[in-house]
Amino acid sequence: MNKQTKSTVTNSDSTNSKFHNKQRTLILSSRGIHAKHRHLLKDLRTLLPHTKTESKFSKEGIDEGDLVKKLHRLQKIDHIAAALKCPNILYFEVDKESADTELFLWMSKTSTGPSMRFKVENISTMNELNLIGNCLKYSRPLLHFDKTFDNIEGEDKLTHLPLIKELLTQTFSTPLNHPKSKPFFDHMFAFYYLDGRVWFRNYQIVTKQSSQGVALTGSQKHEYSLVEIGPRFVLKLTKILNGSFDGRVIFNSDSHFVSKAEVQRLESIKLDLDKQKKTEKHRKYLELRKPADADEVSSVFN
Repeated sequence: MNKQTKSTVTNSDSTNSKFHNKQRTLILSSRGIHAKHRHLLKDLRTLLPHTKTESKFSKEGIDEGDLVKKLHRLQKIDHIAAALKCPNILYFEVDKESADTELFLWMSKTSTGPSMRFKVENISTMNELNLIGNCLKYSRPLLHFDKTFDNIEGEDKLTHLPLIKELLTQTFSTPLNHPKSKPFFDHMFAFYYLDGRVWFRNYQIVTKQSSQGVALTGSQKHEYSLVEIGPRFVLKLTKILNGSFDGRVIFNSDSHFVSKAEVQRLESIKLDLDKQKKTEKHRKYLELRKPADADEVSSVFN
């Protein structure tokens, strides 16, 4: 009887230790990204043990303004992810039209969708921040979301936040018993929603110690503090499609979103108009200063 019980426990333990939730995330970028963007990708690959990498994706021959052709070409990324058995995709691309290269992030579920496009702002990598926080490589993170993501009050402007929360959870959470992951939590991914943007922070979970440096015991043992590790970045949502790089647009903020390329184009047009006005004003000034032509009878009364 005891032997049977022991064998049952052993079988249950082996069953629980198996890798069932095989969530993988494909991380890749387009050509032409900035050095800081490459460091951000490297930090994310270090923090997420369930990621797979791929060479840079080329978008040559596509006009930045042609959204249909662009999405049709991006669907090749979906085929790559399906071949690598990655249900989640993180694709970073740059806007080459602007002088200051802007970074955009496509976050998608392979084959089924949805897919979201974010503008990545305020990037700070681990090397830039040089914070004192630290965590073990490939340890599993806890995910913390601001209560705004639940949209308890049911505001119409925030109905897309629960969908963003679910997609972030499936993309950034390390599956249980992943072969590369460590079986404990020592850091936390925090997502906050403020000013129409998603703010990302990474914190180390530290057990509080006494003033003598000795670990606390008893009820004080479960007192923790957070120390930031990095990196930092902010995501501004611009578009949501109900498919993977395809389908119907279910959220679009492009009508209110103005890229740096558009701002630079408007500024250049304004400078050209100002230059034309100055040229025309100077031409009229020279015409007024020009002496009048001599008349035939102007010297008769001199």
